[in-house]
Amino acid sequence: MAGGNEDLSPASVVITVDTVAPAGLGNASPADLAGDQAVTTVVTATAATDGSGTVEYYFEVAQDSGFTVGVQQSGWQAGVSYAPTLTYNTQYFWHVKARDAEGNEAPAGVNITETAGATDVDEEGPGSDTYDVVLTSQPTGDVVVTVASQDTVTGVTADKSNLTFNNANWSTAQTVTVTAVDDSTVEVALHATVIIHDIDTGLTADGNYNALERMLDSVTANITENDNVLSSLTIIEPDGVTDTVTAGDPYLIEYNLDDPDDIIEVAFYYDTDGSGLNGTAILGNCATAFEGSGATCTWDTTGMTPGTYYIYGITTDVTGNDKTWTGGGDVDTRASTAANWSGNTIPRNGDNVIFDGTSTNDCNWDMNVLINSMSLISGYKGIVTINSFLTNYTDITINDGMFIQNETLKVGEVNSYINAYSYGQITIIN
Repeated sequence: MAGGNEDLSPASVVITVDTVAPAGLGNASPADLAGDQAVTTVVTATAATDGSGTVEYYFEVAQDSGFTVGVQQSGWQAGVSYAPTLTYNTQYFWHVKARDAEGNEAPAGVNITETAGATDVDEEGPGSDTYDVVLTSQPTGDVVVTVASQDTVTGVTADKSNLTFNNANWSTAQTVTVTAVDDSTVEVALHATVIIHDIDTGLTADGNYNALERMLDSVTANITENDNVLSSLTIIEPDGVTDTVTAGDPYLIEYNLDDPDDIIEVAFYYDTDGSGLNGTAILGNCATAFEGSGATCTWDTTGMTPGTYYIYGITTDVTGNDKTWTGGGDVDTRASTAANWSGNTIPRNGDNVIFDGTSTNDCNWDMNVLINSMSLISGYKGIVTINSFLTNYTDITINDGMFIQNETLKVGEVNSYINAYSYGQITIIN
């Protein structure tokens, strides 16, 4: 090009990516298993070094080795010491980590991040949730993280039993999917199962990560129950303190009654020995008292013989939903096939099972559940064969079709009520 002064020599740019974590970090003092420490003790780390020149430290102090109880954290700081708040006669655990200006952390670590900060699943469906697992620093070889649910029968399952990281994929999160077990066991409305993580030292080739054995965070899966949840009843008053009433005066019985999935009532009684559930019914609104926290019903004590009495309540928790056999699965005649039932869900504890003209298909009952009732009513022309242990709270009604029993069947043999006695007595005087 005329008049031009060009430098046609190739240019080069050097880009350096820092993936190396700080080195030399350690727990300086107090030493492992050190005793007789003052409550003013300061925990101190051995200073780490890094090519970037900048290192920050993060201390954690707790009252358990899993670092879940009484946790104190320093936050990221420049100093190598941290002064926690300590109390007498208490055992403490502490550790420290370091990071450089690029965020590379030491010692080796495994970060577990739950979606939206929690793992929540529902037995209905059943429902699933996820969380991510990733390493905090590049390993020198394979790192295998194990995943194990503590309860795979009535809790949750995980879609992976181990996660393998290497020096290429260490910074890419791997997702674990947690699914609730849709069991037929009656549990509290919200229960939980813990998922444990660990380093498989037999398959892990990096000593820094092997040092994390039994130190990884766990995940608690919160499970929403879909079976007929048991009710709870507590009698608050009488409690035996200043519970004296003149015969003929009203007395307020105070109680807590809750059933998360049914509307229930409680009937109250009185007796003199506080046991046996063999007392006398209290009439009026205490015969059909409703749910509530701190709820009350009024006992008219007219005609009561002076003396001391205990109060107890009885309620039932067996009324679930109506489930009608549709035989719509077309694949089999098994009761455990959801597509064979109305709503595409199988019967649960406390449900009323109905066979009617909706379907004339036979039914192979293969589930061990505690149903409220079973009815073969007009229009059903099929055969119901009981091939699994079945408990029926109330009655089995057969007006049509055929019923064959090949396995143990219990009818009306279960104490389906929930009961509770008062903590103290009420004294009735003239």
